[in-house]
Order: sequence, then structure tokens, then C-alpha cells
Amino acid sequence: MSTDAEALNMTAYEEAATVEQPEAKQPGQASTPPHAAATSMVPLYRDPSDVRTILSLTVAGIVLVIIVLLLAGVLIYKVTSSPPLVVVDRTREGDRVVFMNGQEVVAGGVALTKDRPGDGAKRSAANIFAAYLYKIDPVTRPDDLERALKMMVPASAVELMRQMRLDLEKQRQERWQSVWEPQITSIDPTDPYTVRVLGRQHITRVVKNEAKHETRQLAFNLKLVFDSQGRADRNERTGFLIADLRDFHIISDQQQVPSGSEADPATQRQQSGQVLQP
Repeated sequence: MSTDAEALNMTAYEEAATVEQPEAKQPGQASTPPHAAATSMVPLYRDPSDVRTILSLTVAGIVLVIIVLLLAGVLIYKVTSSPPLVVVDRTREGDRVVFMNGQEVVAGGVALTKDRPGDGAKRSAANIFAAYLYKIDPVTRPDDLERALKMMVPASAVELMRQMRLDLEKQRQERWQSVWEPQITSIDPTDPYTVRVLGRQHITRVVKNEAKHETRQLAFNLKLVFDSQGRADRNERTGFLIADLRDFHIISDQQQVPSGSEADPATQRQQSGQVLQP
């Protein structure tokens, strides 16, 4: 190994000396070692095709990385975004798209829109709640009361049960049965989240082993709030909870309002003058 290295160095030295003779040494100028002169005279070159290949591979790698990032972004967007809703009405005449990509398609006078509980849902919540409270069936009474309480804001449910405790005990002792007949359910014009309810309750009860029948009208207002869970089982799929039952009045039979009348429940309460907590 050492002999080859020495031969190689000697060869380089001889070639450098042959190609270019060193200039005459000037007084005071340091001499250049022969091996340094030989090294400085050997140029380094890169093949142009090799350079072009490296540049092409670099550009191709950058483009590939950009494409992968774009595909990853599209994939993440598709995975996280909700799929488009397409509603197709299948009839004997053929299929007809009525809702597509969040856009309403009106067909045959019918339009499908996003669910927005409105006045109809408020009136439905009031009627269902009133039926649970005032339609008394001894077989289903515990379940009906439980459903009514689930439709209320928790604090309001506790307060309602506190006020109804004595009435519920009386109904149990007298074995009440009743049929609830809703008459007027309307939205208060001064408060869109207050529903006025007027209905008739037909009661059968046992007093001293004697069955007695009684009919009375009930008028009250229900304050509603929007349920953050939307249409859920607890609000009977209406989207609203009962925040308060207020202005509860009993109207005597002599002053009943015919079913379907547009009379204001507040006016009827003023005529009767009878007030009873639920």
C-alpha cells in the first residue's frame, strides 16, 4: 500500500512539473512545495447529464410532495364534512329529487326545508304537556306524570310537584279519572314563547263510595324555552321545554267557552274569578 501511494504521488508530481515550469524564484519569495503544485493543477468536473438528472429528481420530488399534501387535505375535508343530503320521491311515474346538496327543490307545491321548530311545535308541546297532566288514567298516571316532568326545566318540575302534592294525594284517594279535551291553544301575541291553553276536563271521582261526575274548564299559560338538544325524547320531539306553568284558573261550567271559540282565555279568567294552583 505504501509503495503504490508513493508511486501515485511521484507520478502526479512529475506531470505537474512537465506541464508548467515554476517561475523563477524572486528574492524573498517562499517556494511552493511540489505536492501542492500538483494538487492545484488537477481540476474537478461534474458531468452535465448527472446535474440535470439530480435537478429533475428534485423537481419531481417537490411536485410529488405537493400532490400528496393536496390529496391529504381533500381526504380530511371529505371525512370531516357531512355528506350531502339527497331526498328522492319514488312514485309510479318515476323518481323525483326534491332536496339536493342543501338546496330546496320545490316540486308539486311541496318544499322540504331544514328542521326549524316553530309555532306549530310550541302548540304541540303545550297540548302534549296538558294531556299528560289533566288526562288522568289510574293505570298510566305515574308514567304520564314522569313524561310531563321530563318535558320541563328541572327546577320548574320540582316546583310544580311541590304545588301539586296535595292535589295528587286527593286524586289518589278519590280515584280520579278524567278526559282532557283541548279547546284553544294559541301563541301569546306579546310573547312568542308563551302558549295560552284552554281546555275542558271531564272528571269522574268517588266520594263516600258514590261516583260523581264533574266538568270544568282550565285556562293557563305555558312559558317555553328552546331545548339545546333539539327534537329529543324528553321534549316529545317538539324541540321545546316547559319553563313555567303560570296564570292557572278554573272556569265554571256556566261560563264555559264553546269549543272552537276565539275568546281570549284571559277574558274568561276575569269573568270566573276562580284561581287554583295546578
